[in-house]
Amino acid sequence: MWPFTKTNQQGSKTSFLLSTAAEVLGVVTFIAGTSQVATGARVGNTAFLGFFILLGAMAYRSLKRTRVGLKRPSAIRRTMEILALLFIAALVLLQNDLGAQVYRDPLTFAIVPLWIFAAYVIMYRRVPAPLPRA
Repeated sequence: MWPFTKTNQQGSKTSFLLSTAAEVLGVVTFIAGTSQVATGARVGNTAFLGFFILLGAMAYRSLKRTRVGLKRPSAIRRTMEILALLFIAALVLLQNDLGAQVYRDPLTFAIVPLWIFAAYVIMYRRVPAPLPRA
């Protein structure tokens, strides 16, 4: 069995390969960004980018697990997803001179955050799988 595939209560299989790849990419990018600071190299926004990707992938994966019926929806799970998305939005919107930041680094401050929110909204609008009765 493929290691990134889970089977829900109805027997349908769901793949988490891309969200796992996004989490790995987020961790590697975050480590690369923080090592830039440690070595004294030009400090870019790579650590921010990795952090955004990691938080977004975790929120998306959590929502996907509830939507496909692998986990039961809970207030704590939903609160953590919303907090992760709000944290991403706050880190982007509270930048000094956001327009200049988007101009200099559009991947970190425009493309990736919009992609994260779009993926989350698309998964949120998906019809949830029925859960078995307890």
